[in-house]
Amino acid sequence: MKKVMILWMMSLVVLSVSAQKPNREAKMEQMKAEKISFITQQLSLTTAEAQAFWPVYNEYEGKREVLHKQSKTKMMEFKKIESTATTAQKEAAADGIVNMKMDFAKLDLEYHKKFKAVLSADKLLTLYQSEMKFRRHLLDGIGGHKKGAHCGDGDAADNE
Repeated sequence: MKKVMILWMMSLVVLSVSAQKPNREAKMEQMKAEKISFITQQLSLTTAEAQAFWPVYNEYEGKREVLHKQSKTKMMEFKKIESTATTAQKEAAADGIVNMKMDFAKLDLEYHKKFKAVLSADKLLTLYQSEMKFRRHLLDGIGGHKKGAHCGDGDAADNE
């Protein structure tokens, strides 16, 4: 009877773990859709602007995601050897972190130029503000500090 109970419990754990990955992917897709909706609403793009902007923005987001995954992989690799790492390895890891930040900055600069080609200065500034508001909305949600029904709807945090 104990063996059956243990097998049953292990099955539940396996099912729970395997169900989390699709759930995480679904949440990521939902978050992306929310971000697109939020940015679209904030920018009030014309049809022509939207046709020019979204392919560039999606390309930018794809490249940011690749950099983020590379950064996460490098951090996980270092975490595995952190307790036994030499000073030289730790210095190399620190240099790697700074280089990754520079890669993100280079990507931002590259796409800033591309966004300028398809958006007015007003809409470009609105894009950058909208991205910050959306990040704040996500962080507020993670921390359980939901201030409003929608991203940055004039709450006190917008005035910080």
